[in-house]
Amino acid sequence: MALQLRSEPELPSIVLPHTLQDFMPPAIDSIGQLSPHNYEFFQHSAEVPFSSCQCDYSPAAAWLLSDCAFLAYSDRNVEGDVEDEIRPALSRLFRDPLELKVFIGSALCWNQMAPDDRIQCYVAHNGSWGVVAFRGTLPNSMANWLTDADFTLEADTGPSSVRVHRGFKAALDCLWEQGEQRGLECYLNGEFTKHPNLKLWFTGHSLGAGLATLAVHRLQRAQALYTFGSPKIGNRAFVGEMDSLPFPHFRIINHRDIMTTLPTLHLFEHCGVSKYLQHPGSFKRNWRWLLAMLGFGKKLNDGEHLHSLFDNMSKLGHGFQEHVGILRACLDHCPIFYSKNLWNKLVRSIN
Repeated sequence: MALQLRSEPELPSIVLPHTLQDFMPPAIDSIGQLSPHNYEFFQHSAEVPFSSCQCDYSPAAAWLLSDCAFLAYSDRNVEGDVEDEIRPALSRLFRDPLELKVFIGSALCWNQMAPDDRIQCYVAHNGSWGVVAFRGTLPNSMANWLTDADFTLEADTGPSSVRVHRGFKAALDCLWEQGEQRGLECYLNGEFTKHPNLKLWFTGHSLGAGLATLAVHRLQRAQALYTFGSPKIGNRAFVGEMDSLPFPHFRIINHRDIMTTLPTLHLFEHCGVSKYLQHPGSFKRNWRWLLAMLGFGKKLNDGEHLHSLFDNMSKLGHGFQEHVGILRACLDHCPIFYSKNLWNKLVRSIN
């Protein structure tokens, strides 16, 4: 059966979608029911040449794991409802008896308990290989955004010189130890005990990429780590720790995904082998261009500034592609485009 390219939803050059959720919806999928944008998770996965034992970078693994990361956006209040929602799609991937476990926790946000800051991941495996996928930032969750913005460097496991993003650390903590015999760490160690040869692939998009990276740093065990749209996680000492781990880490960047440039503080550095879906381009010029277009930096009174702001916003489309545009750079971060672009790249590599 011939594999076919998947087309992206048409991107408007001037008018943006009504809400960000039009491009980053909670993932819903079941057999016979397509997810948003007519996207079916793991479609044709049976024909994809994927080996759960491989260590080198694999376009097939990248696509499958990007779908796993996208599926993690399922947004329900309790673990059982999330399991019911994502199990049909995962059954298409594994095609074996499936063991599935979902973890949901509430993170400390800026050192204060935030019940609305719900952090989520799932573990799915068939006894031979499996996936640990962490959910990224929900676009309608202010608490999640505040977690992203809590980028103070703080010590985690390892040498005292290792410092990581405080918000990401707090988010992983609420899943890692959810009381005695209930947390993610305990569950993973138990699964490794029951299945000594179990090969787990870790993944996540955006905030989820940060959590997946911290998780493998703590666990010190994985078949591989593939992250999508990952921000920077820690300092240079943390990067050194990650580089010393005995399994591969690939950090995939879609075109000009702006979130991969954050935090901008020089103390933060990226880890892993970067894989660009397209040429990254330059961001500094884009920020300056957008601010200039919107009238910031000019000495205007409030009324003049508002008039200039709306006037210039109406002109954004005219130089959008030529100047790259920060708005498209934000759209490049959406998980659906990671999955579709990786699928198309996989098909081209096969055909």
